Amino acid sequence: MSDKIMLIEIGYYHFVCPMDIGQNALEAFLSLQPVSREYIEGGEIWQPEKERDISVKYIPASSVRSATPEEKEKKEIADLKQRLKWREDEVKKEQKEKKALECELELLKKQNTEEGSGATDDKEG
Repeated sequence: MSDKIMLIEIGYYHFVCPMDIGQNALEAFLSLQPVSREYIEGGEIWQPEKERDISVKYIPASSVRSATPEEKEKKEIADLKQRLKWREDEVKKEQKEKKALECELELLKKQNTEEGSGATDDKEG
């Protein structure tokens, strides 16, 4: 038995198969014509796509398995840390935006005050 298997990626989908049938599977996938559905008056048509989003990799057969409980836990922790960092970055960005808006508001208040005092000077003169 081979220690490698074929991983065929089509768009966002991934398929694995043993090397001995991998070549036939790859040929079958490559012979398919990708299409996209377009709705037109009275029905739909299927338009051929120009590009095929297909790639092939050879991976260790041992990598196709379910995650262990420890691996799942580590992944959950890593995902939570990543979400926390993203949220912290969002908070920092929002704080900068808030600060910029506060500065803009102060500037507008100052301009409004100056215009108001300038208007009374014009009336007095």
